[in-house]
Amino acid sequence: MKEHPISFTSEMVRAILDGRKTQTRRVIKPTQKTEWLLCNDWADSFIKNPDNFLVMACPYGQSGDHLWVRETFAVQPELWAEGHGLQPIHYPATTPKEQIEDYVFKPSIYMPRWASRITLEIVNMQVERIQEITWRECIAEGISSFTVARGALSDPPTDPRWKFIELWNSINAKRGYGWDVNTWVWVIEFKKLEQHQ
Repeated sequence: MKEHPISFTSEMVRAILDGRKTQTRRVIKPTQKTEWLLCNDWADSFIKNPDNFLVMACPYGQSGDHLWVRETFAVQPELWAEGHGLQPIHYPATTPKEQIEDYVFKPSIYMPRWASRITLEIVNMQVERIQEITWRECIAEGISSFTVARGALSDPPTDPRWKFIELWNSINAKRGYGWDVNTWVWVIEFKKLEQHQ
């Protein structure tokens, strides 16, 4: 069993803590423009390309591995300046703003392992195109089954895919992986193991 860091937005952290989020999709970024093999738990999936062949393992691990969640966190500036060792921290995803007015927010990428309060276990891994997501999987991604997205026109109940598309684009479109690109993604199914705080 190995451990890997994984970042989530505050909205998705709340969904994990509430037990509403049990899946995440992450863009597959090939290291070169060749044919590449995507390692699955059940079978090997591949994208055909007439060029070379490159084996690519999932950077988030495999079934049984643990993911420690990185999220935006708040620290006392004086203590953080002295060193990044153990110290009081807060999590803006769940801490009322008035309790952290004198704290400085740090992006999730800077969260050390000791500060992570959520550990997940990977229970399944597969590869698919982002547009293959079903409405049930959108709900497993933490999207409410009754939700409204900007510009979505549909009869009630609203299809949660609209909100998922909006969320996906808000995170990935600026990096060149918007919904319309229909990129390959790692589909990681997980269960929450522990909550430290």
